[in-house]
Parts: sequence; C-alpha cells; structure tokens
Amino acid sequence: MQGETPKRRIQKLLEESQRKLRGLRVQLGENLLRSRGIAPPANAADRERMAQVEAYKNLIRDKTRELETWTRHRDGAAKRGMTKQAQFRQQMITGMENQLDRYRDELRRLQSIPGSSWSGST
Repeated sequence: MQGETPKRRIQKLLEESQRKLRGLRVQLGENLLRSRGIAPPANAADRERMAQVEAYKNLIRDKTRELETWTRHRDGAAKRGMTKQAQFRQQMITGMENQLDRYRDELRRLQSIPGSSWSGST
C-alpha cells in the first residue's frame, strides 16, 4: 500500500469488505437451503445466486420483525410523552426502512437476472 493515495486505500478496503460480505451472504443462504433440505443447482453461478436470494429473504424477514418492534416501542414512547426517545426511535426506524428497501431491491435484481435456469419467488 506504499505510495497509494488515501482515497485508493479506502476504495480497496471497501471492495474487500464487500467481497467478504457477499461471501457471508452466500454461506448464510447455503446453510438456510441445507437446513430446509433443498439441493442447490449444480451450476456454480446459479447455486450462488440461489443462496443469495435465500439469504436476502431471511434478512428481509428479520429486518421486518425488528422494524415492527422498534415501531411499537416508538409508539409507546410517544404515548408516554417521551419525545426524545420517540425521536431517536424514529431515526432508527428510518434507517431500517432504508436498509429494508436496499434488501428488497437487491432481491428483485437477483431474481430478475436473465439467462439463468433458476428463478425463485418471495
């Protein structure tokens, strides 16, 4: 990394982190498929895509549950007049909604890739 600009080092670190995160999502999806007794396709690209779709479905389910909990707590804080607590929870809820939207967009993108023999449904 000697001689690299700070911007380039940050870019490299970001790319490496994204590769690792993608690998972890694939592992999560493969484990979820195995736990359900589903055999992944033989084609490596389809297998990875199927695992990612499964992982995103799981992430969407989990984030939706978490969002519902935060919303209930925000509403409770608002009813009790805890303005700062309600405002904080609303900020967290907004972030979770944005993350949930990104998960859904990525799931749609993965499910709409043409030329693949596998297409899952949500």
